[in-house]
Amino acid sequence: MRRVDGDYFGTTVNTAARITAAASGGEIMVSSVAAELAGDHDCVYGEPRTVQLRGLAETTRIILVLRRQA
Repeated sequence: MRRVDGDYFGTTVNTAARITAAASGGEIMVSSVAAELAGDHDCVYGEPRTVQLRGLAETTRIILVLRRQA
């Protein structure tokens, strides 16, 4: 990731944009890596699914965030 004139560029930014695009209105999608790092103490997740994100050679596992735990 690199920053140029206040904007960020790179694979990480592109991947985040593609994951966002995979979500429907009102949904929050995260990569399986982000879900693992957050752990299950903060959120309840749906079943992971593997998708082919546009512009990326490898498939990516994404997970729907169902709700924040109380």
